[in-house]
Amino acid sequence: MQTLIAKMAFCCAVLILVSSCASTESIPEEVLAAEAGAEAVAEIEAAPEPVPAPVPMIEMCSPEQNVAFTFRKKVAVLAAGISHPQSAQDLLGLEVAWSESLQKAYSESGRLLAVDASDVHLYIGEGQREWVIELATKLNVQFLVVVNFNNLHVNRKQFGIGEYSVPLPIMRRDIDTEVFVFDGYSGTRMARFTYGAFARGFEHGVVNPKRQPVMMGAFFNTPLGRAMEGLLVSQAQETVDWLACIPLMERVSRVSGNTLYVRATGASMLRPGDSLQLFRRRGELDSHLGPVDIVKVFPDSVVAVYKGTGTMPSSALGLRVRAW
Repeated sequence: MQTLIAKMAFCCAVLILVSSCASTESIPEEVLAAEAGAEAVAEIEAAPEPVPAPVPMIEMCSPEQNVAFTFRKKVAVLAAGISHPQSAQDLLGLEVAWSESLQKAYSESGRLLAVDASDVHLYIGEGQREWVIELATKLNVQFLVVVNFNNLHVNRKQFGIGEYSVPLPIMRRDIDTEVFVFDGYSGTRMARFTYGAFARGFEHGVVNPKRQPVMMGAFFNTPLGRAMEGLLVSQAQETVDWLACIPLMERVSRVSGNTLYVRATGASMLRPGDSLQLFRRRGELDSHLGPVDIVKVFPDSVVAVYKGTGTMPSSALGLRVRAW
């Protein structure tokens, strides 16, 4: 009790001294905010890591430029990863909630077909490429997308010196994330984007209350919720724009003469009369076999006819159709 009184007396003395001295040193922002009763704020600083573009510029990949850019590619969004789980103990279910929120954003963009893989965590280790290919084939998707939270650390500054210090009421939480895009056909990582944000405010707005659902409802009224919502919007927009410049690719499930049955759906926006290119993969090499024309589109399949000059393969093994 005496120690606590001593600390309080020390802090009061410091405050009196600061207020009475004509000094040019500014009072810490956190102290000003606390004294003024300022509302908690959330700020975001999103900075995608530059990725070498293997395709035309983003503005050249809009649906208005070519019908091929209207085709919707299938993307499976995995459960989010958390590098330091102890820093996310207040964010129960974040791995699944973030995946579902990103899926929703992709679907609402009208440019991607999102597939739920929120119950799957990215395999890390030797054989990852083979794992990616196997999962993408099972889910029948072109890409896998996964978000990883590298940092969710909460920091609270102290006012005073050593044992004569007291915690300030304003806290800050840093949020650092990465988004990885994997090619479902080769298993390679195609892109990596990084984003950072922070939430600042009183504890109830920066640390999520127990059992408060994340990424929905009242959560978005807090500084933490607003910062995370801003991150999600940035992640969705950046990856949608980047994937827009990658050609649609679909697997061929069966061939009969010159007729191909493609594992696409009517939702992919393929229409009778559209022309695609047929490729066959052997090992690491793709061989171009020629064009195919879409003749029928069903809700769960697409039928095409081979228009190339070569001989149509008798087996669907390794066959893919691509937008260009």
